[in-house]
Amino acid sequence: MSKEVHYEYYLKKGPHADWELVDIFQDRNLATNEAKLARLQSEYYSVRVTKETHDTESGGYLSVHTLEEGPETYGKTRDAKNKAHLPCSKAEDLYTTDARKTITRVLSDFLTRENICANELIHRADLVEKLEASGTDMQHAIQKYAIAYAGEKNQPVQELMRMLNEMTSAATKKLYVDARQNIFPQLSSKNIASEVSHIVNSPQADYLFAGGITQSLRDKPTWAEKLSTLLSFAKALEKTPHKGFFFAALDDFIADIFEMPTGLADLFGEHENLGHYLLFATDVYNGKANTHDFASAELKALSQYFQAKAFPHARDTLMKHILAELRSVKRLQPQSIQEDVSLGNALLTNILASEGINENADAVETAFLERSKRLLVADVIEPYLKETASPDAQIKKILQLEENIIGAENKQKLADYLLPIVRSHKCEKFYLNSEGPILKRLSALTALQTRILNAGFNTAEQRELASAIDNMAVTLEDRAKLLISIDKKTTDLMEKTLLLLRICSNNVLTQGECLTKAQRQVVRYMRCPAFKEAAQKGAEDGDPQVDEIKELLNTMDLSAVREHMA
Repeated sequence: MSKEVHYEYYLKKGPHADWELVDIFQDRNLATNEAKLARLQSEYYSVRVTKETHDTESGGYLSVHTLEEGPETYGKTRDAKNKAHLPCSKAEDLYTTDARKTITRVLSDFLTRENICANELIHRADLVEKLEASGTDMQHAIQKYAIAYAGEKNQPVQELMRMLNEMTSAATKKLYVDARQNIFPQLSSKNIASEVSHIVNSPQADYLFAGGITQSLRDKPTWAEKLSTLLSFAKALEKTPHKGFFFAALDDFIADIFEMPTGLADLFGEHENLGHYLLFATDVYNGKANTHDFASAELKALSQYFQAKAFPHARDTLMKHILAELRSVKRLQPQSIQEDVSLGNALLTNILASEGINENADAVETAFLERSKRLLVADVIEPYLKETASPDAQIKKILQLEENIIGAENKQKLADYLLPIVRSHKCEKFYLNSEGPILKRLSALTALQTRILNAGFNTAEQRELASAIDNMAVTLEDRAKLLISIDKKTTDLMEKTLLLLRICSNNVLTQGECLTKAQRQVVRYMRCPAFKEAAQKGAEDGDPQVDEIKELLNTMDLSAVREHMA
């Protein structure tokens, strides 16, 4: 009677907490030491270690506790009140898409070593035999899945492991029998159409065809060769009556290859940075791989199939990989935040233009929100701003970022960086002490304020920023005595009014006190009897100044001024 032994370590963090399976060990001392260390963390913690002996013939477990410490006892209720059930219950269920994804995850090391995908493993008896002979890979995979599933569904681990062992054992026995009987067809691009025609109506058609594909991939050591073989089959089956059935099976294999990190790395090659890699992957997804000279013949051909709406499962898997990379902590361009943002914009444009992307719209938005958020941490922003000492340049850098990130929360975070710069003495000194004509300097502040008001910051932040810039403009105008100089320049009220209106209408003055101050002066001029008299006479004489004043008033929101022209 064959027996396997492992040790399970459980933790309960107080009287109202549930017992949690923390880990499984092959070594008793390791399990005991981990439990005792956890027990020392709090007087309320309780721990337990159980020795689980698995009888591989009966599938049962004998459980004996080897350690129990703390105020709470484990009891016998956990497994009794929660019966185990799995999404897979039959051997055939191991061949489904979800099962293959799970196999890829829990057996990633074995699949990588053998350079195979999950679909190849479950259709090759020699590989399954090698997996079983490894001694630990299979059992660790079952344990890994059982622990995760038990924690998520609150189910007994031992029972889940028993069910998984029974199911995999049944699938393995069937595969061994089928392999001995050579039931899988021997396929090549030349004979595939004739070889598979007789299996289409078989109850095991999916299994037989997938097994035949797997046999043809045995002598293909690289992922590129595997993909090339699959695409040669697709070309040979283009005009067959059951093309949809065959392409669905090929689609599963290509999708499984894309689930493998080594498969993607081999097929897509090395790139300058993550951003360029994802742009290339997006072009493959969109059917545009042929726009890249470095793209392999296999990827160009696959991309054309994607464009023709073939292999939707593989195409969707590729997009999920792209989005997963976007959600990762890796920068698109580590050396330059500006190029990082530029690459992100290009990616977003490509993805949003993709046909059928609506199904992944929420995932796309989430990925770019997370990426925008990671660009705004102090470790990234502070070095980016320190590249230039000028507050004007720093403000422009932040506003460039604002145009290229998404999410209200992210824009608010960016405003938190911007406000201290705008309010700083260094910024005020820069704008107030800069050289050049006063109107040009005021125009620069107005342009900056306008850009901020057109940005995606919330209303309160925009008001704070706009007010800070307006205060600088008011101080600058006071120092230069612009309005006073206009008032003293001439005694002609029409001329002074026209000059001020031109300044007000040409985005020279900031919104707020600076613009209002000029408007008040216009009102004072227009209230003068001399102005009204001159305006009336000018209208009668056809003076172009009167027409220009009226035109400027019509194009500006100066209702308080316009009423004095009546």
